[in-house]
Amino acid sequence: AEGVEENIYVDTAGLVSIGIGFNLSDKPVFDTVVNHIFPHATPDQRAELFAATSVSYPIENQESLSQAKLSEARKKVTAAARRDLHEITQRLGLDKLEFNSDTGPQKIEDVFFALKPTYEAILDSRFQSHKRKPPLMDPSEERAALLSLVYNAPTLIGNNLLTAIADDNRANAWYEIRYGSNLHDVGSVAKRRLFEARASLSLRIVWA
Repeated sequence: AEGVEENIYVDTAGLVSIGIGFNLSDKPVFDTVVNHIFPHATPDQRAELFAATSVSYPIENQESLSQAKLSEARKKVTAAARRDLHEITQRLGLDKLEFNSDTGPQKIEDVFFALKPTYEAILDSRFQSHKRKPPLMDPSEERAALLSLVYNAPTLIGNNLLTAIADDNRANAWYEIRYGSNLHDVGSVAKRRLFEARASLSLRIVWA
């Protein structure tokens, strides 16, 4: 998995992120993170910082790179993003855009729980938008696995996965999570998808 990062990093999609996959080009996520790191930042400072965190750092042809070369490329773009953002925060009179080691873990957890209702609502809407309208699931390890997918990208809860859930077909659900959501088989993503897929093996539809 991507793990927990107190400093900013560039994710597999080339997006500036922090914490546990907080995508800083997503305005609600950015606002929540900045509220915890720079609670006294002015609207102008926030606007300029958001413009900077919305810049992408893509890795060209990453699907053709070996894991070692891809890892090295990600380190380079992450270093570039950190350098660019540090220059901007210095110019704006702000500290580094990072969670400090003392309070960081708690603030990362606070950001996650502040954002959780948003992702829960998105997951529910994906269920309701499917033609089969699978019943909503009670809080469980299985729902947490689906929420993790939404957290990465709502489009990962696709039609094939929703159909498998509606059919209570655990094998197909496992396949869609493990492989359908990581077509380029990126190693760090594969680890996370394997964890989510294993949770789906015990998938049972539970009426909310």
